[in-house]
Amino acid sequence: MKNILYILGGLSLLASCTKDDIALTRATTRLDQLQLDNRPTQQRFTFALAQPQAIRTASGATFTFPANAFLLPDGTAATGQAELRLIEIYSVGDMLLANQPTNTPNGTLLISGGEFRIQVWQGTDRLTMRTPQALTDFLSIASTRPAGQEADTTRMRLWTNTQQPDSSGRTGWNSSYSGTVTPTPSLPYYTSLVPLDSMGWWNIDQLPPEYYSRPASTIRVSVPAGATLTRVYLRPVGQNGLAMLWNSDATNYTSGPMPLGMAMVAVVLQERDSKLYYGTQTLTVQATNTITLTPAEHTAAEIVSLVRQL
Repeated sequence: MKNILYILGGLSLLASCTKDDIALTRATTRLDQLQLDNRPTQQRFTFALAQPQAIRTASGATFTFPANAFLLPDGTAATGQAELRLIEIYSVGDMLLANQPTNTPNGTLLISGGEFRIQVWQGTDRLTMRTPQALTDFLSIASTRPAGQEADTTRMRLWTNTQQPDSSGRTGWNSSYSGTVTPTPSLPYYTSLVPLDSMGWWNIDQLPPEYYSRPASTIRVSVPAGATLTRVYLRPVGQNGLAMLWNSDATNYTSGPMPLGMAMVAVVLQERDSKLYYGTQTLTVQATNTITLTPAEHTAAEIVSLVRQL
């Protein structure tokens, strides 16, 4: 079954407002290197700007956009050839390996229908789409619904990651360019007005239905001391999402609000003494949640294999 996401491109923002460093772009530790080496590959497609395009990605998504749709940073029409650069993420394992969790800035969990980094370049110039004047001006993306994605998409919206991480790594998805969803029996449609390519990442997301019917509580995870780097995540069992926890001190990490009764898997990645450690623990969210998770030493290849089984 295919999901059709219509991104209506073209708010006039500067192409220089890139947020690429939200994603991991350089390695300073072995844990950074593990994620950098195993994140989804950036795909590149060269196309003629003067012709309509339908570009099919490695995961089977199709990007369709009209001729003469892109502008240079000075607002003039781009001509000749350009390059679409794309990263697409549909699974929890890829979310973790790309360090692209699906929570809001306050840690609220989101369930993803797909994360996309969409950029169009011409040489060293980052291009934006011109303001659409008709339906034929729109960029459309048809993508496969991720495994575990519920069929009811009435709460699905398009979110953008516009914030730089703070000192504890805190960032998240914002719904300032949220779209509406009109489901049909066979095809849900996502629509939104967005400034295509002025921000790096877009995420088709919704809140888990449990947020609408249950109170929420935070989860605290304690990890071993002495780590060069620690990353702690929560994976909701049976749902396509991933939340990052933030450190309140050197060994304690705290989540955003999580609905009571939800089944979760806590995931810890650590680097200590130049060795890599990985561990998980299942839990059910309660009014008070404190767990101690001591990860075991693994090779990088073993960790990647375990992460892809989440």
